[in-house]
This record gives sequence, C-alpha cells and structure tokens, in this order.
Amino acid sequence: MKYLLTLLWSLGAIAAQAQEYTGHVADKEDGAPVAGAIVTARDSLGKPLGYTTTSASGDFVLRPRGDGTTAQLDFSTMGYRRQSVPANAGRMLVLLTPETTDIREVTIRAPRLSFRGDTVSYNVSRFTEAQDRSIADVLRKMPGIEVAKSGEIRYNDPCSYRRTTLSDGLTVRYDAGSFSVASITSYQYSDDEMILDQDFLPLSYFTLKQARTEHTLTEDIVFRSHERGAYRWLLGAFGFYRHGVMNAPVHFKQTGIEELILSNANEHDPQYTYDAWDNDELLLGSRFRNPSAGGALYHESNYTAGRWRFTAGLRFDYEHTRLRYRSSTQTGYTATNRVSGTTGHYPLSIDIRNTLKRNFTEVLPKFSVLYAFDEIHNLYVSVAKGYKAGGFNTQMFSDVLQQKMMNEMGFGTVYDADKVVSYEPEYSWNYELGGHFSCMEGAVRGDFALFYIDCRDQQLTIFPEGTTTGRMMTNAGRTRSFGGELSLQVSPWQNLDINAAYGYTNAKFVRYNDGKTDYKGNYLPYAPQHTLSANGAWTIPTGVQWLGNIVLQAGVRCAGRIWWNEENSLSQPFYALVEASLRFEQKHYSVDIWGRNLADAGYNVFYFKSIGNEFVQRGRPRTFGITLNINL
Repeated sequence: MKYLLTLLWSLGAIAAQAQEYTGHVADKEDGAPVAGAIVTARDSLGKPLGYTTTSASGDFVLRPRGDGTTAQLDFSTMGYRRQSVPANAGRMLVLLTPETTDIREVTIRAPRLSFRGDTVSYNVSRFTEAQDRSIADVLRKMPGIEVAKSGEIRYNDPCSYRRTTLSDGLTVRYDAGSFSVASITSYQYSDDEMILDQDFLPLSYFTLKQARTEHTLTEDIVFRSHERGAYRWLLGAFGFYRHGVMNAPVHFKQTGIEELILSNANEHDPQYTYDAWDNDELLLGSRFRNPSAGGALYHESNYTAGRWRFTAGLRFDYEHTRLRYRSSTQTGYTATNRVSGTTGHYPLSIDIRNTLKRNFTEVLPKFSVLYAFDEIHNLYVSVAKGYKAGGFNTQMFSDVLQQKMMNEMGFGTVYDADKVVSYEPEYSWNYELGGHFSCMEGAVRGDFALFYIDCRDQQLTIFPEGTTTGRMMTNAGRTRSFGGELSLQVSPWQNLDINAAYGYTNAKFVRYNDGKTDYKGNYLPYAPQHTLSANGAWTIPTGVQWLGNIVLQAGVRCAGRIWWNEENSLSQPFYALVEASLRFEQKHYSVDIWGRNLADAGYNVFYFKSIGNEFVQRGRPRTFGITLNINL
C-alpha cells in the first residue's frame, strides 16, 4: 500500500477530484459578486465536461455532465479577463480581473422628476431639446445632477473598498490497491468593507457602509475505484460550515431626510405638518449573523461495454441556514397639528430583531451515455437535475426599517420581513448532446455541445420599485434556455496555437408575472445571446536561458445582445474587443506587455438602479499595461 500526504498552504484553490464544484466569483478590485459568469469544467485535454453560470450573489454549483475527470474550471464573462483555475473539491473563491471602468464612469436614464415615497424620479423627455446631441446634454439640465465633460456623473461622498482573503488546505490520499481515498479539507477567511455613496448624486441623500467577515470550513472525502475493468465507481461525502457577520448601516443625510422622509410625510399625512428632524443625519442600523451548515452524499457508477460508456449518479444535498438580524434607529422629529396649530416633539425608537431559519434538501440524479468511435472521437448525451438553494436578501433590511419608521409616523406600509428578505430554491433539468472530434492528425481539435435547460423558480435579480438600497433576489415562475457551443483548437505548425469558441443562448421566460406585468416570452436579463472569442499565440524560443521564450498573442472577444431588464427595454448590442500582448516568459518569471480594447469600442457591462434612477456601467476604453509574475 502506498501513502501520500500533501500539505498545501496557498492563497489560491486546492486541487481535488470531487464531482461537484462550488464557489464564489467576485471582482478582484472591489470584491463585488460577479453575476452571470460562465463556469466551464474541462478535462486535461481541454474538452468541456459541463458548464453553469453564477447566481446574482456570485455563487455557483457545477456538476460536470460529460464523461471524464475534471482538471480545470474556466471562468469568463463580459467585462472581465478570462481565468482558469485547477478543479477544487472545496468551496472556491475566484477573483476575476475587471476590464471595466470605475463606477464613476456611468450614464443615466430616468423617468419623471418627482418624489414618491423614497423614490426620486425623472422624465428625460421633459428636459430634451432639439439641439441636444448626447444624454450628457440632457443630464446637465436636470436638478441635482452634474455631468463632467467626459460624461462622468459626479457624486459627493467618498467611496472605498477593502478586502482581505486567506485560503488554506490539507489533502491526504491513501492508495488501497483496488481503490483510493482522498480527504480534502479547506478553510477560507474573508474580511471586506465597502463604503458607497449609493444615491450617485452630488447631493447628500444617503451613504451605505457594509462590513462583512466570513469563515468557511469544508471537508470532502472521496472513495474512487481504480480505472481497471469495465466497471468503475465513485463514492463521496461532503460537508461545510460557514459563519458570516455583517454590519450594514445606512446613513441618511440632510437632503435625503428633507426630500425622502419629510416631504413624503407632508404629502401623505393630512393631520400633521412635519417641520424638522432632530439631527442632520439619520442612522438606520442593521447587523446580521448568518451561520449555515450542510452536507451531501453522492455516488457515481461508470460501465463500459465495447464502445459504449454508461454513467449514472445520485447526490443528496442538505443545507440549514439561519439569519439573526437586528435593525434599529433612535431619532425624533418636530411636527405641527394642521387643525390646532400646536407643535410637538415626537421621539422615534425602533428595534426590530428576530431569527429566520431555512432548511433545504434535494435529491439530484444524473445520467449520461457516451459512444467512442476511437480514443479521440466521441458523442455523448446527458440528463441531470440542477439545484440552487434559497437564501436571504439582507440588503432589504434598511427598507424594512424605513417602512416601519414611516408607519410609526402615521403612514407607510410595514413589510413582512420573512416574506421580503427570503427567496426560494431554484430547480432545473439540464439536457445536453455533445462530442469531441479531431482531424489532420490532431492539428485540429474541437468540441461541440447542444443544450436545453428547463428551470423552475428561476432565481432572478430585480430592483424593487420604491426601495433605496438596490437589488434583491426573487423567484421567477419558469424559464427555458437552449443553445449551443463550439470550440476549436488549431495547431498548424509547432509553436503556433489558434483557439476559437462560439456560443449561442436563447433564454426566455415561460411564466413570470410580478403582479403588474406579464413577462412571458421576454428574454432573461444578463444572459448574452452570442459569445465569440478567437486568439492566436506564437511562441518564439530565444535560446537565451535568462530570457526564455517570447510569446506574441492577439485576439478578439465579443458578446451581445445582452438585455438589462425583464421588460427588454434596455440592452447592450453585440460588441467586439480587440487585444494583443507581448510576453517574455522564463521558468522563474514572466513579463507581459498588453493592450486591450485596441479599437476603443464603446460598450456597457452592467445595469443597476438607485432611488429610481437607472445607470449603466461603461466598459474600459483602450487600455495598456504591464504585468510581472514571479515564480518562487
């Protein structure tokens, strides 16, 4: 018997052999979750074994549906540099390098100018004139909005983001002759703080501070038969514990108090005139503890009969999560009775605290059949059930507290916190037909896949009307997606590699009605209909030991159309980004001189709302840089 003990101390991922891959994808610069990123599992030859997309919170669960052993996961999405990481059985943290401008670089469209509830609204048509040549010309006429010559929208409070992460792991493998067993233990720590002027205006409405600390411990034990004989099997158990603490106060400032609270109160209360607030600032405090734990048992069997390979798998998932929250404020105001004329001071003391608990269980089967024409050429078909657990919208608690405060003042509706902050699991059935091919003695290799996904209770990011703190997760009734992917790797001669990939996705609502609008037949937001990439790399050996090789690389990345909202009224058309690089690589270091978006294409990468205003985040313009990597 053979023992192998491997100790991994790193700030990256931990290689593993589990059949399910979970993790979180975030922006490398500000730590914000990256929604809609495509996660693709590939074997050691680059063949795709399955894919998924990240949720609105940046999380993903990927169960490869093809036949083979996953060697790496590829992460790609608009506005970020493509990244590949080794397959990791523990929960992974993947930080994508953005290729977009800072949040200050935004454009805006908005409806009618009015204050309704806590929403500031604009009607662009009322500010438009015949001589206007851009949206900036219109925005400069709107009260409260300043636009620089560059098109940048100015806001008055400082914004910052700080993030610290650490990942450690221990892997132990044991070879028992007829089978092997591996224990993969990982620990992850993250600490981040974000301060954001969330109204995105040069007026003092409100700012948000969000400080979060999280500890995650995972354990995966995998038993695997050796690849001998017609039958092979895999049996595993996975468990995790995660504990997060977050402090997320919202500071209403003078303009926000006057326009969003006092003006709203005077408009809706016929008995009192609200004269003044006690202080120039109003603190709505929210603190959360979010412990969660779960486990899974899974099994996979593979049987080979001649050219046929049959695979069947079953996984049982359980997760328990709870949210302990406390939202509070201590303040007061002065109001005058409209009839008697008497003026009085009215204190407000609100302290809402509770614990929400949710349990999620699911059984997930999968089946696949592969026919191998030879060692390289094959076709496969697979069916698998997909699942994403539900959770809590912690960002909604400031709105819960604000509505409670307004209700104490005599108007406004009290939210049911359990209903407002909770969302349900998402379920799907995934069908795929694909294959691998090669020709010209291996100089041309390729993979293709056709897929159809039937999803129930689709988890969807929305921007609720009348809220001040941004987006929340909800469940759409039913969606369906179909499409295909094709990738090619061409090596016409030694040291020259050409790669190309194309993907098409048609994702629409089958059933979704939010009570006001029926979105049946509309496209899902944030899902690119077309993705295209092509790049070539030419490696030139220098023969000089200290210099190593010179690599010349050029390529193009394209995406679109991308719809930004459920109404399909806003979208990003198809766009292309040209890039090139010159790299000097040696075993101890590499220097990469690169240029991105060389044609200086204009495009948008994200859409969001703030107090009724709609914003889009611009992509990076033509950019040049140098990257140095040192291998110790």
